[in-house]
Amino acid sequence: MLWAVLRSGNSRSANGCVEFLRQALTVLPAEHKVALVRADAGFFEKWFLEFLERRELRYIIVAKLTPIVRRVVLHSIAQQSWRPIGPGIEVANVEGSFPSWQGKSRRFVCLRQEISERPQARGKRLFDFPGYSYRVVVTNLTYSAEIITRMYSGRAESENRIKELKEDLSLDGFCLQSFDATDAAFRTGCVLYNLLAGFRETVLPRSWFERRLRAVREFVFLVGADLICQGRKVKVRLALPKADRREFLRRLRTVSDGLPIAAQLEWSTTEDLPAQPDHVIPRLPSYVPPTAPLLSP
Repeated sequence: MLWAVLRSGNSRSANGCVEFLRQALTVLPAEHKVALVRADAGFFEKWFLEFLERRELRYIIVAKLTPIVRRVVLHSIAQQSWRPIGPGIEVANVEGSFPSWQGKSRRFVCLRQEISERPQARGKRLFDFPGYSYRVVVTNLTYSAEIITRMYSGRAESENRIKELKEDLSLDGFCLQSFDATDAAFRTGCVLYNLLAGFRETVLPRSWFERRLRAVREFVFLVGADLICQGRKVKVRLALPKADRREFLRRLRTVSDGLPIAAQLEWSTTEDLPAQPDHVIPRLPSYVPPTAPLLSP
């Protein structure tokens, strides 16, 4: 996560989006560039499009299917202009402009899906065009309409990141008395998200890359380990699936390389040494403060 802010719950999606994106670009490392901006219909605003074009950022943004959009875009597409790209799926291109755009014309890519062929298809169903669900995006890319629709579909992965923040880290499940305190807790959660995501991609095996942070928390941080003795050696026995052990061990050694304690450790898996310990070192008892004696007069 590059940048995030906490706002009032009654704020519109597009309020402050230019300032938000401008701030995000300032914290972006110099060696990184934004390849594509993808946004839903909440950001279909003239001033946001103009900002992206001034910064020469490529974008794909869903258009709100308002009456003027339907009239300028969908009603201007001839039936023969729709091109099939799959069973029950068709795309079309059209150039359009609105009065508020002051003569500026932009490219619209339209996708429609036949409901009888694809009853579970997502999109807006319109009284003007029964039998189909529609999605219209505005873009400054020059790729084919099929590629544009596929590129925007990749945005669905960002919804998984939002779910991780809201559900796995419970960032939407608390509200403190002070807005500033809630904002501080929210930003702390965002830092934690980046730390956990970095741990998942750096230490854990590749099979964990597609798992959500909840799985990392429940199967890594909440899985216990035993401190055991085998012969005269003290060892840490981690509860890891057999298929992930070697990859996990390799990444753990990479992360700890250069630390002073790493030179004192011996790394092995259960394939190298027997797993049965001589005995398990008991956990230290919890500290219980002594009871103060009662003083009698």
